[in-house]
Amino acid sequence: MRNILVWLTVASALLGAFVSDAGAKPAKGFKWRLTHQQVVVVSLDRCAGGFGTVSCNHDYKLSYPWGGPTILGFWCDRMTGLKADTGGIVTVGGYCNSNPETIETISLWGRRMTYDAQGRVFDRPDGDGRLVGHLK
Repeated sequence: MRNILVWLTVASALLGAFVSDAGAKPAKGFKWRLTHQQVVVVSLDRCAGGFGTVSCNHDYKLSYPWGGPTILGFWCDRMTGLKADTGGIVTVGGYCNSNPETIETISLWGRRMTYDAQGRVFDRPDGDGRLVGHLK
């Protein structure tokens, strides 16, 4: 049984490496990376100051390592970046308030943001929606 699980895991990884979305928009690549447990960098290079514990002019590494939504439809993240109120680089996990798959939301320190087909990042889906950065 263990050999079968190992084989399936390897086969799945190889298949994922060779499957491509011909003609896909860039954000499909970001969405695929976010929903397949890969790290995406959120660069907040289009804003000034910050929002609570999120600082502008900094990069944050974001992933959804547990893959898939909770029973409430949200995904739980893992993030590394500057925490403004402490001034330190911190890695945390467990904010479960975004859904990168169906509503293109991501979360930094619990603050929800959206991204579009070009990988641009906008402040809060329920806020003013201003451009604050991009995915890379």
